[in-house]
Amino acid sequence: MTAGPRAVTTAPSRAAVRRQALHDEQEHALVVASAVPWLLGFHPGRSLVLVGQDRGRQVCLTLRYDLPDPPRPDQAEAAARLAGVLGTTTASLVTVIAFGPGALAGRPARAPARQLTRSGLPVAGLLRIGSGRFWCLCGAPQCARGRPLPWPGPEPAAGAAALRPALASRASLTAAQAPIYGPEADAVSGAIRALGARTFGVGRDIAVMLEALGRCRRGEAVTDPGRVAALLVSLRDVRVRDLAWSLMDSSHTAGHQQLWAGLVRRAPAGYRAAPASLLAFTACQEGKAALARAALDAALSDDPRYSIARRLRFAADSGASASLARPAVTPEQVADAYGMTGAYRGAALRSGWGTDGGIHGVPGHDREP
Repeated sequence: MTAGPRAVTTAPSRAAVRRQALHDEQEHALVVASAVPWLLGFHPGRSLVLVGQDRGRQVCLTLRYDLPDPPRPDQAEAAARLAGVLGTTTASLVTVIAFGPGALAGRPARAPARQLTRSGLPVAGLLRIGSGRFWCLCGAPQCARGRPLPWPGPEPAAGAAALRPALASRASLTAAQAPIYGPEADAVSGAIRALGARTFGVGRDIAVMLEALGRCRRGEAVTDPGRVAALLVSLRDVRVRDLAWSLMDSSHTAGHQQLWAGLVRRAPAGYRAAPASLLAFTACQEGKAALARAALDAALSDDPRYSIARRLRFAADSGASASLARPAVTPEQVADAYGMTGAYRGAALRSGWGTDGGIHGVPGHDREP
């Protein structure tokens, strides 16, 4: 019996291996790039974006830097500092994407890539995107010419659009939190003035806050001027605000964001800092860095010394992971910190979520603890 001819296999050349590796790197970077608008919450304009992924290829941090026009001498160093932030997270590889014309975006994109390489963090892709084309900035001769993007417009990678709707720009994100003017705003301001002559006490203020949280968890909007005014007045008491913070369960983030965003828009000057800070915190819980920064801008514009907003700003600027955005205190700790006793302590400790979509009942009280 004669054996047939044996198949002869030839190992791929180094050039072929390199070409395949480069192709895989570009494909990965393009998939990440297509998801960037949905990771940020808006379509970036002239921006440098760094997307960190952990060992399971899950996105763990997205950082964005405005590319100034004209370029500044220190912007490459600023971009390199962004790369340093990623070194303190769980990221095991990073994709660097510059959005904008070559004169603005090319050099700043390479600076963080060099920093990441020096720190031992692999760069999964280095791209520039502009005018419907992309350029791989790896330095290979075959990558010098740009190519059309594989999607016709700002379309997401598979499943990316499910993350959240992406607004047209960061300006659109800021505009979505702009104050409401006209009769509705006047009605809220009038209701606040009417409440100014009354003293309900912290127990009643807690009840007002919990009733609003119960409504938002059930998908009900809080827009009635009287309810909005009562809640804004209640949140000026740091005990009530901190208790609300302790109840920001990430499983109800969508409802919480709807509540706080609505309050930020309806709040008159002097009343925006608390709901804007709580909105920023819930945005951090979902990794919505741009929304968190816009909310913190609103909070600090209302009160530049507002402590919780300043702490959240520091955390955001330090590149803190979204996984760290969980309440720093419990209702018990809030009660202890403010020396709540008797019925007021009971009000704080009974402020857990009910299984029917509401809040466990909390009695109102007319005296301060």
